[in-house]
Amino acid sequence: MFFPFLFIGFFLFFIAQTIDESTDKIHVAIVDEDQTFETKTLANQLQAEDALSEVLRMKSLDEEQAKQELAANKITAVIYIPEGFTADLRTGINTPIQVTTNNQNLFSSSMVRLLLNSGAQYISAAQSGINTLYDLYIQDLPPEEDPQSMLQQMIVNYTLFALNRNDLFETEQVESGAHIGWENHGVIAFLLTSILISALFLQIFTHRESSQGLEDRMRTLGSTSFTFMWSQYMYYAGFLFVNVSILNGVVFVLTDLDWLLHGLTLITWLIVSLITALFLCFLEWYLANQTTRTNIFLLLVSAGLLISGVWIPVIYLPDWIEQILSISPFHHIYQAFAGMINFGENPFDHWGYLLAGWLVFTVVLMTGIWRREQKNGYISFPFK
Repeated sequence: MFFPFLFIGFFLFFIAQTIDESTDKIHVAIVDEDQTFETKTLANQLQAEDALSEVLRMKSLDEEQAKQELAANKITAVIYIPEGFTADLRTGINTPIQVTTNNQNLFSSSMVRLLLNSGAQYISAAQSGINTLYDLYIQDLPPEEDPQSMLQQMIVNYTLFALNRNDLFETEQVESGAHIGWENHGVIAFLLTSILISALFLQIFTHRESSQGLEDRMRTLGSTSFTFMWSQYMYYAGFLFVNVSILNGVVFVLTDLDWLLHGLTLITWLIVSLITALFLCFLEWYLANQTTRTNIFLLLVSAGLLISGVWIPVIYLPDWIEQILSISPFHHIYQAFAGMINFGENPFDHWGYLLAGWLVFTVVLMTGIWRREQKNGYISFPFK
């Protein structure tokens, strides 16, 4: 039954490797056709800017080299400063800096456009400021005060000021992504998905339909459908809890996350095991066909994990999903762990919700068993 864990582990390892590769610096070329003091200053400023240098690796190329490397997928984008850029700037014309991206790498291309769009807005603001200064002051200066020299100085000063002298982006710490950290988020998603997939395999490979002869012999010993269901339920719950506890320990050895060995964590996994086992019994009692049970299990579990912030953090989901999170057991499971990790909170509120749901389903299941027992005169089958 550890096969699901191994399968999910290899899958997550593959995803992690893909993410690592996708987070390498993006290669961008700068083509300066103007080759003036101002454009060289601008190119140097872009290359030295801290925020850009964290994600972009820029290099200067001529136009032909840039086209070749872009076609060969060696670079993701080309920043093209056209000839006459500085002259236009001096005469009040806002000539845009062109950015060409490689459409074969949509993620990196979008990232480049997002980053450079901010810089372009700052530079545009600088150009507007220079134009205003030229119209209102510099063009009326007498020749002996060298208006062209002052204009050149203002171009450099305004551009560097707009770029905030090696600080193009004002950074602010905001809540984004997984607020408990991606490592903790991944561990919770992995363990919860593992126990659910393991439960499905457990039911598929261990469930057997009861024979009439065995059923009659068990009833002569006083056993009823309640007895059969209770034994099946305890088998499921015990097996799942042992499995997730062992896996929890293995993940702790690999990650050294202290919260994994906390007593509240193990209690939460016990509650998850009890609820999952009850769900399996519920499906067995009301759905005779194994294929139908499997499909419904996969549909409900996949949808639940997807919209509850377990697989994808809630911040990346549509706003309307927040309106239904309070009724999702998967969200309460996730928040039980998140509260312990972030604030050391006792997850009693989330436990209460989960156990209330467990109690409701238990009552519904027991009522169904009791009605069938009454209908069939105490010779019903537990799994039909």
